[in-house]
Amino acid sequence: MDHSLQLKYQRNYSIIINDCDVSLFYYFDYGERYKQINMEFQHSHRFHEIMIPLSPDAIHFIEGVPYSLEEGDIVLLPPTILHRTEYPAGPPSKRLIISFWYPKDLFGMTDYYLPLLSIFNAQTPIYRFPEEIRRQVLDIIDEIYTFSRNHDYLEHPEQRLIIHSMFIQFLYAIQQNQDKNLYTNKSSGNSATQKIYSIAYYIHSHYEEELSLDSLADKFFLSSCYLSHQFKKVTGFTLINYIQKVRITRARDLLLSTNHPISKIAQSCGFQSFSQFNRIFRQTYDQSPSAMRSSSTTITSQQSNVEL
Repeated sequence: MDHSLQLKYQRNYSIIINDCDVSLFYYFDYGERYKQINMEFQHSHRFHEIMIPLSPDAIHFIEGVPYSLEEGDIVLLPPTILHRTEYPAGPPSKRLIISFWYPKDLFGMTDYYLPLLSIFNAQTPIYRFPEEIRRQVLDIIDEIYTFSRNHDYLEHPEQRLIIHSMFIQFLYAIQQNQDKNLYTNKSSGNSATQKIYSIAYYIHSHYEEELSLDSLADKFFLSSCYLSHQFKKVTGFTLINYIQKVRITRARDLLLSTNHPISKIAQSCGFQSFSQFNRIFRQTYDQSPSAMRSSSTTITSQQSNVEL
C-alpha cells in the first residue's frame, strides 16, 4: 500500500455491492492503467461513474474535449456521456473508478437524491477543491475503504447499507462545496488543435443533424482539405469515422435504455438509412441491433437510471 497518495490504495482491490442488473449497485475499482492500453475511442455507461486519478497528469476526454487532470481531482460522469482517459508514458497511473447505479424512486426518496446527483450535470463536471476541503471529501472515500477491509460486508446486508450511507455523505460533501471548485482546464495544444476539439464537441452536440466534411469546414471557416488532415492528425480518426462512432454509440445507449423502435433510434441518431445503421452497428458490435436488445434483460432498469 502506498501511503503517499491522497487516497488509501491497494492495487486491484475492489468493493462490489450487487451488480449492474440489480436496482442498487456499487463498484469501487482501485487499479492501474498504462499509455499502452489507452482506450482508442470514447465509451459510455448506463450508470453513473466517478474517476479519481491517484497519479498526476492524466487527460480525460468528455464529449470530444480533453481536460487535464491532477491527482485528487474528482471527475463526475452521468449515464450515457462519452468519455475516455488518456494516460501518459512512463510508470503506471493509479486511479479509483467508482461506478454506481440508483434506480428511480430509490427507497421512495427520489426528490432527496436529485440534488445530490445534480453535481454530475455541471458544465464541467470536474472538481478540484482547496486542500482542506479535498481532504475532507476524500476522507469519506478512505472511510469506505477501511470499513470494507475490516468488515465482511458481503455477508451482512446492513453493512452494505452503511457503505451506501457513507457514499451519500461523499456526494453531499461535493454538493455542499461545489461553489469552491478551483478547476480550470489547461490549454490543450495550439489554436489549430483547439479548433479541432471545438469541432469534435460540435459533433457530439449535433450528431443527429446532417454532418459532412464540407458542411463542417464551411461552418468553422476552414478548407475541407485542411479540416480532413488536421482532424485525423489531432483525433486519430477521419472526420466521417468519428461522426459514425459518436452516432453508433448514442444509438446503442438508446437501444439499451429505451423501448423506442430501432428504426426511430437510427433516424434520431443521424443515420440516413436503416441499412446504413444496421451495417455500421454490426461492424462495431459484431451483432445486429435487435440481437443486442433481445439479449439485454435490463431495459426497464436502464431506462429508470437515465431518467433519474
